[in-house]
Amino acid sequence: MRRFYFALSMLLLAWFGCANAFADVVVTKEKQTADTERKDVGVVPPVGVTVDGFNKFKVAYGSSVKKARVDILESGRVVYSDADRQPGNTVVNYSLGNVNPAATYVVRVETDGVVRAVDEIPVND
Repeated sequence: MRRFYFALSMLLLAWFGCANAFADVVVTKEKQTADTERKDVGVVPPVGVTVDGFNKFKVAYGSSVKKARVDILESGRVVYSDADRQPGNTVVNYSLGNVNPAATYVVRVETDGVVRAVDEIPVND
C-alpha cells in the first residue's frame, strides 16, 4: 500500500509540474541605453512601441519619462508586469516564450501615470 501512495504522489507531482510549465508565459527583458547620450536627439514622444516580429517587441522611452510600467496581457488577463523608476532615454527589448498561439497578446505601456501606448503582439509557437 505504501508503494501505491508513493507512486501516486510521484505521478501527481509530475502532472502538476507539467501543468505549470505549460501555463506560464516566459518574458525575457534586455535594457540598453539609447544610441546617443544627448537628451535633445532621443525619442520625441514619451514612448514608442515597435514590434520586431513574432514574439518580440521593443519599447523606447523619451528622455523626459520619470516612471514607466509595462503590462503584457494574454486575452485580456495580465500575465506580466514590469515597473521602471528611471527609464528615460533607454530602449527595452522584450521577447515572449511559451506562448499560447490561440491567445491574443497585447502590450500596454504607462508612463508617468498615463497610458501612452497599446499594441498587439503577433505570436507563433
